[in-house]
Amino acid sequence: MRRFVVPAAGALALLLLGLSYAATLESIPPEAKVQIRGGAWFGNVDGDILVEEAGIGTEVDLEGDLGIDGETSPEIQVNFRPWSKLIVGLGYRKLDYSGTNVLTRDIEFGGTTYTTGVDVDSDMQLAFYDIDLRHAIIQIANSEICWGVGVSIVDLDVSVEGDPGGGTVKETESAIVPLPGLALGARLQPLDLVYARAEARGVYAGSTGHIVDAEAAVGANLTRYFSIEGGYRIFDFGVDVGDVDASMTFDGAFVSASAQF
Repeated sequence: MRRFVVPAAGALALLLLGLSYAATLESIPPEAKVQIRGGAWFGNVDGDILVEEAGIGTEVDLEGDLGIDGETSPEIQVNFRPWSKLIVGLGYRKLDYSGTNVLTRDIEFGGTTYTTGVDVDSDMQLAFYDIDLRHAIIQIANSEICWGVGVSIVDLDVSVEGDPGGGTVKETESAIVPLPGLALGARLQPLDLVYARAEARGVYAGSTGHIVDAEAAVGANLTRYFSIEGGYRIFDFGVDVGDVDASMTFDGAFVSASAQF
């Protein structure tokens, strides 16, 4: 297994020179000091991954070649509001997918050639560790509009296992990539019980990778301290580090619950 890490100096340069990624620009209610949000995302996945060895590899389709399909993924976000218009956010999102398929073509993955007709088992994990700083540019009662900067650290692990002839071979590749970016979001609460929020964010780090993330949700404040919501998210992700070049799109509904105090 090889793990590729963008050097710390390069990551810092990206952070200082670029606009950064606001992980989950969910607007914490203006009257709250701390918000803890947890939920599940029912995401479908479509995309491809290329893992080379000595410059040789096949662009592999996640669903068509490896049988990887949608799964339910957990996520958690903790927001702190030290001042009325300043929000500090810490986020974690885990995408864990697996698949089994019979190959209909030869593929080259990590230095191993898996031939047509071979049964392959595949696993893919994507973990996102997010730190962001947000500022409320407009606040009216319990509604507000925020913009944010921060960084998302992406940890990608993918493996393919099968018998190309002569015994089972498992190839595993990993990459850790920090991606900076910018986000804008709004929370509207015309009534005490009901609120709506929407957000869009983008991350671009040149040839290293990108993230484009957009979602909208409607929620209900069951009490002053507890709320629930449901919505829809579209998430496009790409990374090109070392021998790993991946491009993926995830979309689907999500539900979550929040405690704020």
